[in-house]
Amino acid sequence: MSAVTDTHPAHEDLFTPDPLAPLWSWEPDRGYQITVNRWQKSAGFLRAAVAGAVSTTRQTEILNPAIIRSSALDEGVIDGIDTMTGEMVHHDPVTAYRAFRRRVDSPNVCIFGDVGTGKSSLLKTVYLLRQLLLTGRRAVVISKKMQGDDADEYAPVAQLLNVKPVRLTLDGSGSRLNPLDPAVTGTKGPYAILVDALTLMSGKRPDKWARQVLRRALAAVYKNAGDQVPVLNDLIAELYRHQAPGVAPQLITDRIITAAWGLAAELEELTEAYGGIFSGATSPEVTLGKKLTVFDVSDLPEEGPVLSVVMSVINTWVLEQLKARRAAGHRDVLFLIVEEGWYLVRGPMGARLRSNARLSRALGLVLVVAIHHPSDIPADDPAIAFIQDAGTVYIYRQARPADALAAVQLAGMHPDAVEYVQRLPKGEHYVKVGLEPERRVRHLRSEIEKRVADTDGGLDGHPMKEAA
Repeated sequence: MSAVTDTHPAHEDLFTPDPLAPLWSWEPDRGYQITVNRWQKSAGFLRAAVAGAVSTTRQTEILNPAIIRSSALDEGVIDGIDTMTGEMVHHDPVTAYRAFRRRVDSPNVCIFGDVGTGKSSLLKTVYLLRQLLLTGRRAVVISKKMQGDDADEYAPVAQLLNVKPVRLTLDGSGSRLNPLDPAVTGTKGPYAILVDALTLMSGKRPDKWARQVLRRALAAVYKNAGDQVPVLNDLIAELYRHQAPGVAPQLITDRIITAAWGLAAELEELTEAYGGIFSGATSPEVTLGKKLTVFDVSDLPEEGPVLSVVMSVINTWVLEQLKARRAAGHRDVLFLIVEEGWYLVRGPMGARLRSNARLSRALGLVLVVAIHHPSDIPADDPAIAFIQDAGTVYIYRQARPADALAAVQLAGMHPDAVEYVQRLPKGEHYVKVGLEPERRVRHLRSEIEKRVADTDGGLDGHPMKEAA
């Protein structure tokens, strides 16, 4: 067929010789040109098929292709589906940190959300099971929530991977962590851990006299132990017999002895009041597993210093294990997953954790922390600085307006997102990666992930063995 052309430009034909002729013609210098005559126009060839609806630029901004664009990022593990574009969402903080154009300055991850909104499912799938499928990925989990009868919620995951959790209890039947063990806290870690523990116990940091006594007592304990690993009871005994230098005046001597006895009394409470967790040698089962290590701390009270001290000791132990593996030539990436992250990042423990952030990146450590109520965190708490440093932030539903506002502000999202955060359905979240715009994602799970990620065993009566 030939293209429709106008033979008489001044008087356009009413009809075309061939009604099926193409509506466009190609001109080498001008490209495609419309060749529609009056008859085709009257037949409606250029008329809109459907009348347009009256709208506003606010309503039609969703049609802007600069806003709805394909992320074109298919690196990392699958998270779910973008609820706006319908495309698959992939993300991995390690891949984002190692990218040629670095997408995040920190591989650490923070997750906000109310209980029952899907945080645990994200942790168990995206940051545990799917990571462990990759070569060179390992994980350590600190599990705080009990599920079912006498088991924590990570029991199905541990059973699936044939891992026995390390359980810390108050009745003395659980495992032990020796804060003086170089394999646990290194050579410089015991002093920092004990100062932080004493700060939490008394509500204030030990003064300069107590800190000097603690340093001298630790040096004496390690010297007297020789090739053996000292325990906390050895330090307590050393503090009770600690003496001031012979040339010290009586006033200084009394001050030093008072400080030593005060430290000994507080450390005795730490060893005796909490089921012997910190007394004795480190239990042999406290070791870095082939792929996964689970610490079950569901029996520990939320009140008092013990939970924060345990989490800080575990974090230091992870760093020491990574140091040893790096020295042996391994280059693993380890994900430290904390379900109740508030007890790790708050107070002096949080300040210590943030100071070790650069070291943890060099060693290949990714800290993944879940926090329920961000509005409860004081503005001057070190936890705020840790959250702001996290390169990836997930926000699940926060029903309380104060929590929703705090989560949106800490993630660096637009204030208009607060009302949407309060109405997020279960299983959906906003994810903010570095400086990129946030995306709303519907999390996806496989059938086996649904079984091991179930957290309703305590309510629906399903045995734990069936969940695995």
